[in-house]
Amino acid sequence: VTPPAPAVTANDTTNTINYGSLTADEIANLEYSTNGGTSYSSTVPTIGSGNLTVLVRVKALGINPASPATTLSFTTNPDITAPSLTSSASLSSSSI
Repeated sequence: VTPPAPAVTANDTTNTINYGSLTADEIANLEYSTNGGTSYSSTVPTIGSGNLTVLVRVKALGINPASPATTLSFTTNPDITAPSLTSSASLSSSSI
């Protein structure tokens, strides 16, 4: 019996994979590909701030084949450095 594709999503802001309601055992049976499905690994890939597509599937167990893959897309994160503020106004005090 082929299992369904895993219900995982990409959090592109934090560059992480959201596993939703999957149990620890279900997560342990996932495998990941960053080369279009040519090869899979049980190691969660490092997801930096660049563009990356990650395929996630349930690995083959016993006579059951691997599941179809869920495709997760990560994009380059924009630079969110706060602008620096400068002031050209001068403060003066006056007597009343």
